[in-house]
Amino acid sequence: MTENERRAAVARKTRETDVRVELCVDGTGRAHYFLEAAPGQYAGAFKERSHVKLQSGEYVWYRLDGAQYGFTATGLLSWIADERGNRLEVAYDAQGR
Repeated sequence: MTENERRAAVARKTRETDVRVELCVDGTGRAHYFLEAAPGQYAGAFKERSHVKLQSGEYVWYRLDGAQYGFTATGLLSWIADERGNRLEVAYDAQGR
């Protein structure tokens, strides 16, 4: 997996209090944290204004610039769409690269 793929991956974590926390790292290396507000809906934490939703088995990160990032249930980036709806699909080989 390349550095950009690692940065874009979503890491799901569960704390001892069973609070779901989602983490998205953008291409600049900045981490964006989300707390589960309702089942399948994650609101930004620490003044983060973007949000994540679970849709059709994948997580979609809705960015403020209109871009969307789709992630598999295991946290791999699967697609990127810009604000105009242009979509780039991501594929991986057997080694996850």
